[in-house]
Formats: sequence, C-alpha cells, structure tokens
Amino acid sequence: MIWSSNTSRSVQNPIAQLLDSGNFVVRNANDDNPQNFLWQSFDYPGDTLLPDMKLGRNLLTGLDWYLSSWESINDPAQGDYTFRMDTRGYPQLIVSNVTTETYRTGPWNGLRFSGTLNLKQNTIFEFNFTFNEEEVYYGYELLNSAVISSGYMSPEYAVHGYFSVKSGVFSFGVLVLEIISGKKNRGFVHVDYHHNLLGHAWILYREGRSIELIDASLRNSSYLSKILRSIHVSLLCVQQCLEDRSNMSSVILMLDGEGALPRPKQPDFFAKTNLGDADCSTSKDALSSTNEVTIMLLDGR
Repeated sequence: MIWSSNTSRSVQNPIAQLLDSGNFVVRNANDDNPQNFLWQSFDYPGDTLLPDMKLGRNLLTGLDWYLSSWESINDPAQGDYTFRMDTRGYPQLIVSNVTTETYRTGPWNGLRFSGTLNLKQNTIFEFNFTFNEEEVYYGYELLNSAVISSGYMSPEYAVHGYFSVKSGVFSFGVLVLEIISGKKNRGFVHVDYHHNLLGHAWILYREGRSIELIDASLRNSSYLSKILRSIHVSLLCVQQCLEDRSNMSSVILMLDGEGALPRPKQPDFFAKTNLGDADCSTSKDALSSTNEVTIMLLDGR
C-alpha cells in the first residue's frame, strides 16, 4: 500500500495507527499529539459521524468536515448527497443533492439548531456547537456511562458491581437487538425455553435462524444482510465474559464493514447468573482494573 500526503513536514519514523476512537491516523512514532498528526481519517468522515468527529469547517485552512452518501449500497465512492456546514451568514447544516439543497437545520440558537426541535439533550450523548475564529463545527460525545437499567445491565455489573467501558458495550448490544426485534429484553420470556431476548437471539443464531428475530416489518428490507450482520455484532457485544467483548470503536467498524466476523460465545441469559459458572479467564482483580473504570457524575439542572 502506498500512502501520500500534501504535508510539508518531514518525519523520521512515520506510522499508521487505528485509535480506540476509530480515528485512523498517520503520525510520527514518537509524537502522539493530535495537533501534529500528518493525516487523520476524522478529517474525512465519509457517511458516518463518530463521537468526537467534527461536522463543519476549519476557517484557517478551509478544510471542510462533511458527510457524504455512498454511490450505492455496494459502492463506497462518494454519492450525490452531502451534509455539511453552510458558513454564509449564521452557520447551519444543510443536506444537498449535488447542487440542490433539500434540507436546512436552521441556525444554532444556543441550545440546538432552530429547525430541529427534536434535538434535545439526553442520557446517551452530548452534542455541542463550536464557533470561533479558527473553526465552526457541530459534534457529539458519548456520556461517561451508558444508560443502565435492569434490562441492560452487564453480568459483571449486576452481580459484582463492576462497571467499565465493556459494560457500555453490553448495553449497546441489548439496545440493537431490541431495535431489530421490536421487543424489550426486560420482560421478554420465550414460551418454549423461558430465556430472555438475549437467550432467544442466541438460540436462533446458533440454529441459523437469526432472520426469525427480525421484526416482520423489516424482513423484506433491501438491507437484510446488514440487519443480520447487526444481530451477529450485537451478540459479540453481549458475550458473558468481559474480555470477549470488543471495544466500541471496533463494534462500529464491524457494523460498517463486510469482513468475516468471529463467532460469538454464549451471552448472559439472566442477570442473576454467577460469573464463576462462566468460562471467563478474567480475574476479579482484572475486572476492577483502573484502566477501564468509568465514573458517572450527576449534575443538578
């Protein structure tokens, strides 16, 4: 593979690295300062806006950070639709089909874009708008902790009270399975084997019948292969053993990719399951590692 850049800087030992955020960067091996990256994929979002990406413009260099559609479902080349920041007058985001504007968000009013009343602060992500002399952009960040209820608890949190970024991955997997099936994990009990939604999804996957998990309104979708892949990735997210789950950036890449996926191991069927009964190599001390601890801070509003 040959890579080239129009940067005027020279480096002694350039390396390419995929960061945990999902940002693919080219940098000097001895310099991990983001300001000194030679190139980064976050400057070219494609069709997906990840946390910490920017949607806007660098007013100093003229670089546009914008989303673009694929040419087709099988062709990732840039398509006709773009979603970018219009900096003429008060900045706002616009959707365009080639040169025809099809949607405007309205200017930022301090809380949200004036034309997007449904854009509200929530417990999953925090959005932000930055406008200064150097740049203007919209972006979002995931909150310090995932939404946790008795329907989304990871087994290590439910049993031992251990919480980490992998607990958030577990919760994400449950949410995706709920969206695809149209059913809630909490309160779901299959009449034949009395498992919850995770157990039901696992049994159908193991028997090659994952399509039966999909809500009837989605089964004739032209994106059926993507939906089935999402089920597979979700089962990788809800594996009972902490160390078997991928980090969130890997989950996003798997959802958006087409390569072969690893076979998921058994998920946690019940919150009361004893971790000691699972085939987990992670020790109790490893579960409480400070490398992955997430602290939730509550602020009164």
